[in-house]
Amino acid sequence: MRDNYSAPSKVRASDIRNILLILPFILHDLMADEVKDYNEKHPRCDPVVDPSPELISVVLQLLSWYPLFRRRNPPKDEDDINDLRDMAER
Repeated sequence: MRDNYSAPSKVRASDIRNILLILPFILHDLMADEVKDYNEKHPRCDPVVDPSPELISVVLQLLSWYPLFRRRNPPKDEDDINDLRDMAER
């Protein structure tokens, strides 16, 4: 993806959805050891905080947005579109 600036043609929306579904479990305490080591090596600096919880909240927001975005039946109405805009702005 980095070289072509696009996803390979064999990547489908369901593949991305499956990645989003498993991502919170992968991100949970992903950098905890590195953050702990850094904070121990640099005690005089402000402590670094593990960003995993914030990353997980972003993924969960995307997961709540995804079904509404993909829904075709019933069609999205003006309220649904406004909900999507609100989610996007968050």
